[in-house]
Amino acid sequence: MNAQPGGLFGHQHEPERLASAISHIENKALDVKTNIEQLLLMLDLQEEVEWPDMLDKFSSLASAMTQLQFILKKSALPSGFEDFGFFLRTHVLVPHCLSNDIDPNLQQVTSNRIHCWNHDAAPDYLRTKLTPEVETDESHIDNEKNTRTFDQINKQILAMNKHIETLLASMAENARNQAEIQQDIPTYNSQDTQKLVRAIVNGEGVRPSKLIPTESGITGSSVNGPHGTVRPSGTTASPQQRR
Repeated sequence: MNAQPGGLFGHQHEPERLASAISHIENKALDVKTNIEQLLLMLDLQEEVEWPDMLDKFSSLASAMTQLQFILKKSALPSGFEDFGFFLRTHVLVPHCLSNDIDPNLQQVTSNRIHCWNHDAAPDYLRTKLTPEVETDESHIDNEKNTRTFDQINKQILAMNKHIETLLASMAENARNQAEIQQDIPTYNSQDTQKLVRAIVNGEGVRPSKLIPTESGITGSSVNGPHGTVRPSGTTASPQQRR
């Protein structure tokens, strides 16, 4: 959206104050956008983010939203007073140029959400009323709320509270049963424990180690001495050894 140069339009007065207010709103909105992006990133990585850091980010977002609401009460003027947006409401925002050509500057300021300011984008972004579907739903809710009496609303509240109490009691009973089941499951075998104690104290059930008998002396073997091979008595040399 490009304003035509040269002079002011009939719907616009005090352009310096209006430009200052718009710049102030943009800065506060950018703070809100940054906090939302960081919070969404923390939610995606919530297993790696500590809970106090996430609470601090929630507090920062709430503070940024509060500051944005506060400056809107003063028409976003740094040195203004609380006129509840009267200065902004007296200025009409009118598009002076619509084009289907891609605008790089518009892409940059909108983070590539809007590529061109044409007849499709302008009514959607400059509207001051809700979409017809949302407005119809809100109107239906308001009509339904106004047609019901206090007694009907009170009965619905009591019925809902009773239903919630029933659900809470059922959940508590289920948790209690699960806890009792976990307590009844034994974590050891008493008979095996007694066997292990008797085996350690009295050696009961422990098999004795097998003793392998060893013969002293040399049997069926030859020993090399300084005068040749000495064989035990009762052994004879083979024919090949005699040769």
